[in-house]
Amino acid sequence: MFLDKIKSDYWRSVLTVASGTLGSQIIFFILLPVITRIYQPEEYGKYTAIVGYAIVLSTVLSAGIERAIPLINTTSRRAFSATLFLYSIGFTLLLAIFLLVINSFFLFLEQFDIVFIPLIGLLFALINILTFIGISEEQFKLDAKVKVSQALFISIGQILIYFIVNNKVALLVADLFSKLAAVLMFKKNLNLKFNILASKLFITEIKNFKSFYTFGLASSVLVALSMNLPYILMAEVYGFDVAALVFLALKLTALPTSLIGTAIGKVYFAKASKIKDDKVAMRNLFFSNLKKLSLLSILIIPAFFIASYLIPYFLGNQWQDISQIIIALILLSMGQIIVNPLSLTATIYKKQHIDLFINLVRVLTVFLVFFGGIYFDFTYIEVLQVYSISMFCIYMINLFVSYNILKYKAVDRVVGF
Repeated sequence: MFLDKIKSDYWRSVLTVASGTLGSQIIFFILLPVITRIYQPEEYGKYTAIVGYAIVLSTVLSAGIERAIPLINTTSRRAFSATLFLYSIGFTLLLAIFLLVINSFFLFLEQFDIVFIPLIGLLFALINILTFIGISEEQFKLDAKVKVSQALFISIGQILIYFIVNNKVALLVADLFSKLAAVLMFKKNLNLKFNILASKLFITEIKNFKSFYTFGLASSVLVALSMNLPYILMAEVYGFDVAALVFLALKLTALPTSLIGTAIGKVYFAKASKIKDDKVAMRNLFFSNLKKLSLLSILIIPAFFIASYLIPYFLGNQWQDISQIIIALILLSMGQIIVNPLSLTATIYKKQHIDLFINLVRVLTVFLVFFGGIYFDFTYIEVLQVYSISMFCIYMINLFVSYNILKYKAVDRVVGF
């Protein structure tokens, strides 16, 4: 009976998190036709490239330590998290000054970009920290609420600011303020308090999580690179208009993962962190999720074929080529929805060095696919097809590795049941 209750609570929590993602995606889809009709693909492509750099940077700003938050004991968790929050802000200020000085000599980016990249990167990092605090305390309703609010702020903001500045700056400003609103909402509801004296506790705690800010940090950077490199490289090789199409297609095809995979991943991480020493319970949790995720992934095939016909009419004439991209990304999306939640097993058992190796292979594969495409004169659709197939294969290897970590790290005894 107790095990049944745990399972019931588990899937109730998954639905709570998924409701936030669903709400945010509904807002996104309702307002997307307006955004794609008022902004040119080239401007949207420039915006996506900057956001891509910011996401990669955000992994460095929190040093990969945010994932340790659910694993820290409850008495120290809040003080640890607050110190990490302040550290991220301080590090961003130093980095922003450094980038501004370097850019003044070499001019490798526009001044506006140098301002936006660290700011958006910082807000990404702070949202991640606050999200993991919420996960550790199982405040899944708060997570859902913040997601919906953020989607509302960014979509309405990008439409309204267009009438003041009708280029990438409007998109970036709206993005910036939506993330700031999310941070403030999280902080208010979590009642996070800062204490300078907690820095000593922070230093003591991070010694127990060395793998997080070494292997874990490197792995997080590589994950961010592998996820954002496709449209960053598309912008460099095929132009900003193609990068915008790829970014939007990746966002649309990531909907199943965002809606279901991310929700399951957050709840899986919270629950598995508590029962990680019980092999029977962990195996049941792992395979229960794997079975459901595999069945859901099969539904992606007909869903994407239908979407490829409908979405071009939904977005407008200048986005017609997106239908081919959606079909090309079917295998990628299937791999993501099955494996992403369960790949957190490596983090739970502090095996970030294995994650690091897999993600290094992932990034090298992305570069190989794109530079191979240039060498063989592939179209961008052909490049994306090869990219999708290769990423699916890596996801399957990741799944096999995740199960073997669980198999050999958990012990054959019952804990908590």
